[in-house]
Amino acid sequence: MIVRINQIDISRIDADGGWPAETYAGAIQGNWPADARAFELQILSQDEKQQPLTDDFRQQQLRQMIPQAAIALTTGDRPAGSASEAPIVLRLDGKIAAEELLPVWGMLTEPDGSGQYGFGPTVKIAAEPTDAWGSVRIVPSWKRLASACADTSIGLESSVRLRLMAIPTLFVPELVDVSSIDDPRWEHLLSECQFYLGTTPGLTALQLVVRRMEAAQVKSRVMQRLIAVARGEPAIPD
Repeated sequence: MIVRINQIDISRIDADGGWPAETYAGAIQGNWPADARAFELQILSQDEKQQPLTDDFRQQQLRQMIPQAAIALTTGDRPAGSASEAPIVLRLDGKIAAEELLPVWGMLTEPDGSGQYGFGPTVKIAAEPTDAWGSVRIVPSWKRLASACADTSIGLESSVRLRLMAIPTLFVPELVDVSSIDDPRWEHLLSECQFYLGTTPGLTALQLVVRRMEAAQVKSRVMQRLIAVARGEPAIPD
């Protein structure tokens, strides 16, 4: 399996997204700060021996890489879960249907009922089958994030767009609260966002945004993390 991480123009994060523009999954209406850099992580269609890799295999691997890339680029040399680590907010937008967004409602809280979450207002009046789009935001532990990414009943390969953001604790309630992609609060929320990871339609790649980090550092951190996990290090920090 060959993993490529290439720097891209930050405008491509949404401009090339291909998500339905008039839904919660559409482009966030706000500007990234000047020091933000964007990257795209892909798994090539052939492995090191030129053997073809199926789309299903690559999608499965990308699901597993979501928490690993986030851990690599948000914790750095700090232990995951340390006081200086910015909390992660998971945003999932998609059709409210089985095998799409609907299963997410079952993971809003920890088993004891604790947790922070929000979901967007959605009203479906027509009784006949029609698409209704929803938005769910969760502040997950690394374990719960990994569980959500591994849950194939959530349609990351179809209508569900995953967006993961690390932001200072002060702004977490606001990020959990915001539903609409054109909410004016996005301008300052993006200015405070320290890390972003998003999926592309069909789960063909992961898009990353980092602050004050050079391309070589981004590639090194992510690849070192993936190699460490492949060699047997714990995939999810305690």
